[in-house]
Amino acid sequence: MQADAGVDCAISERASIISSFGWLSLILFCVGLPLLGVCLLWLAKRKDRLRAPRVQRRYGWLFRGYGHDCCWWEVVVTMRKIGVAIAVVFLSAYGPIVQALGVVVVLQMSLVAHLKYRPLCYAEQDALEGLGLTVNLLTVVAGIFFRATHVGKKRNGRTRRSLLRCNRRCASAQRWGRRLRVELHIDPTLEGTHWSVTPAIRCRTGFR
Repeated sequence: MQADAGVDCAISERASIISSFGWLSLILFCVGLPLLGVCLLWLAKRKDRLRAPRVQRRYGWLFRGYGHDCCWWEVVVTMRKIGVAIAVVFLSAYGPIVQALGVVVVLQMSLVAHLKYRPLCYAEQDALEGLGLTVNLLTVVAGIFFRATHVGKKRNGRTRRSLLRCNRRCASAQRWGRRLRVELHIDPTLEGTHWSVTPAIRCRTGFR
């Protein structure tokens, strides 16, 4: 490649090797790692070791902020991001409308799953996450509509900017909601645990 930067990798003599390594890396990183995370968290949850100090140090960043029954939800978020990337990359040959429709399918499935399981620790976080997914979905649908109907360029651009501003604000609200934290205190004098929440919002059996 240093000798000739204009070589097209797709038609070079090493195209088959590049393709093989590309698909292998795609399967390993986009499928293998999420499945490994699910298996590790499922085994820890099955053995009731999610609150063990060692598990907290190693894997706490994966399930902190989620409810006990949805400790694996970070993997679902990762798969949503991978799904959007796949829709954008692998549907590029069919045009932007088809790409946007693929993203709509991924966002719809994510929103339905989120509304069904409500995985986050705080109800306020669940509401913000659902709102963010809804705004993202509406932004993509609005983009499809304005592209398909060929609305006036000036009005179309102004509307797009308004939608993007609304999308950024909802993303900021989501990030703010994720900063909320809950503290778990185990009292040896009691049969079980009690929760101390900061700020004063009660959590649904989640992790710090």
